[in-house]
Amino acid sequence: METILLTGSTGILGREILYQLLKEMMSGKAMHLLLPVRSLPDKSALDRLLEVLNAPDKPHYLSAYPSEQFLTGIEVIDTDLAVHDPHAISQIKKYKNIYLIHNASNTNLYYDNKALLEVYENNYLATLRLLEQLTGHIRKFIFISTAYCTGLLKGLVKNEYHDFDEAGRLYPMGLHKQQRNHYEYYKLLTEHEIIHYCNKKGISWQILRPSMIGGRLLDAPLYRIARYNVFYLMGICLYKWRMESPDQTSPHIRIFANPDMPLNIVPVDYLAAAIVHLRTDDDVTEANTVSSKGIPLHYGLSVLIHPWDISFDITREIPTDPNHLETFFYSKIGAWMAEYLQLPVHEFDTSLLRQKIAHIPEPDMIASFAALYDYAVKSEFGRVKNPV
Repeated sequence: METILLTGSTGILGREILYQLLKEMMSGKAMHLLLPVRSLPDKSALDRLLEVLNAPDKPHYLSAYPSEQFLTGIEVIDTDLAVHDPHAISQIKKYKNIYLIHNASNTNLYYDNKALLEVYENNYLATLRLLEQLTGHIRKFIFISTAYCTGLLKGLVKNEYHDFDEAGRLYPMGLHKQQRNHYEYYKLLTEHEIIHYCNKKGISWQILRPSMIGGRLLDAPLYRIARYNVFYLMGICLYKWRMESPDQTSPHIRIFANPDMPLNIVPVDYLAAAIVHLRTDDDVTEANTVSSKGIPLHYGLSVLIHPWDISFDITREIPTDPNHLETFFYSKIGAWMAEYLQLPVHEFDTSLLRQKIAHIPEPDMIASFAALYDYAVKSEFGRVKNPV
């Protein structure tokens, strides 16, 4: 019986990881899933999980099974990982040799003090506390990080983000000035602390780094994603502007970006399948869990902007004389988004990933991007619950 603790199981990526694990369970693999879920004032932890298990857009490969069948292999733990909860930890400590997939994270890409506190407490401190409290019960600690945590990406981006000496000892983390925000900095620092602590305690570890996450491209129903985030936010921003400014004619926007850089977007179901498969592979310690090919920027922007009848140019600086649309865009998301759109030309080394998951077909994100985004537009981005 394999025991797996999955954090963030109601989130964008976490629910897809959960679906993949349930597929294994329904195919006969003996496993027990521990799912920490935070209750809300109007909704219990179990009810939040049932929303995921009964979601109308869950993968069709699970549609034949009632949620009651899933629950026979699931233990819901009502807790908030951002706070110290001895009772929840005692529940988890009933088990040994746990594969802990730590996916829960606050993706705040801003750089104000509010973002700093959220990322520091919810991502950094909560992760290290969980690792320390469950020492002696963890078979392997699998940390879902981000491919952008080193800050500056250039040329071929290798899987190894950390340096070790000839004896395999981790070098101290040096000064980094290239991170764009607190989220990236604390992801990298958390990685370093995990490696250092796990090596000292003899715990197996694995760090997997996704790029930007898009909707499903492998498992029907296609294009679905729990929440529209990151690159989708450009469309949400332009959608809101268009709703607020219907009389604006011939709008034009200058996008501050490097025209030669690619957009690396990984389908959420492909990513989840990779994470689930790699969890037991002790030969993989660090891996770029991204798409092998990035989307050419001009094409990507044309897809993102086209539905709103807006023309655009790519420029190498933020406009100093912004028009109405540009003022709206750069005040909402353009400033932090520009930090990602002006990266140097780069590509990720995915040779290890493809070698290890050769049985999982890699979707063609470039060929599918227009249809993927068109679904988001037609669904009005889930009725635009995302703030921008």
